[in-house]
Amino acid sequence: MLPRLKTLDAFLCVQDHFIDASEVGVFTRPKSEKKTRWAKMKNAEDQMDSIKRQHRALAILRLLERNPGYCTNIELLRDCLAVIALTATRDQLLQECRSLESVGFLRVTERGEVVVLELTEAGGDVAQGLVMSDLVLRPGPECPY
Repeated sequence: MLPRLKTLDAFLCVQDHFIDASEVGVFTRPKSEKKTRWAKMKNAEDQMDSIKRQHRALAILRLLERNPGYCTNIELLRDCLAVIALTATRDQLLQECRSLESVGFLRVTERGEVVVLELTEAGGDVAQGLVMSDLVLRPGPECPY
């Protein structure tokens, strides 16, 4: 009868038989290597989040540019972003809008529970690609947003 496996790292498979790696002097991967691999994966996720934030920022500015009065509320904006696969929680979206407000691309006004976003002239310039910013992806010639 084969031994019950606790971890795959601790056993070798030799001709369909499982052998305890410690019995044959084979060492398993050090735990530090696993942590390093996890850290690399975590960094990759952070890069992906950064790219999504830049896309989301561009989409926010472009959506505001197309709206009558150059304004909308955060709930409507959240639904529009979900349609183009740029979903975010309300807190994430509010934080991103606050960062865009801090550089002067839009104004955030809280009216009770409703948060209203209004595009500024500087934000319109970024949305059209006339001005570049590290926070916002520069729109290409055929920008889908």
